[in-house]
Amino acid sequence: MAEEWERLYRERFDRLVREAHGLVHDRAMAEDLAQDAFVRLMEARLRDQAQAWAWLRVVVRRRAVDELRRREALARAAPDVRTPAPSAESEALGELEGARVRKVLGLLSERDRKALWIRHLGASYRDIAAAVGIPENQVGVVLLRAMQKFRRAYSAPSDREGGHELQED
Repeated sequence: MAEEWERLYRERFDRLVREAHGLVHDRAMAEDLAQDAFVRLMEARLRDQAQAWAWLRVVVRRRAVDELRRREALARAAPDVRTPAPSAESEALGELEGARVRKVLGLLSERDRKALWIRHLGASYRDIAAAVGIPENQVGVVLLRAMQKFRRAYSAPSDREGGHELQED
């Protein structure tokens, strides 16, 4: 059990932090949320360990929503009090991560890049199909393959990000 937990932590912690950061836009808070989720996982008695990753994501999302609500309530209660600006470290890490995401997106084909971006904005499969010029029943496969290419390139060490293998369609 402890070995499974450690493996899950090693393999998924950074991704969980990225997901939390996308919600709360504060790197330190995102790390706290991810750590809290793993602590809760240790305390939880899950019947099916295969569900641990999904459980962690739900916990992080719920805690992120709680944090956003807390911030909103604080802003309403004391509108003249400014919420503290993100730390310089958090800002720098966010900029580095953004630059890396843009670099990796640049390695993808235009179709894959466009499909991922439009989906990120919340568009339907129908809208994506129209924008990218493919049949609607192929959108899921295109998104899945584009996301796989993105993940491979994102997780590759920077010296191997040649990207030529990502351009096939």
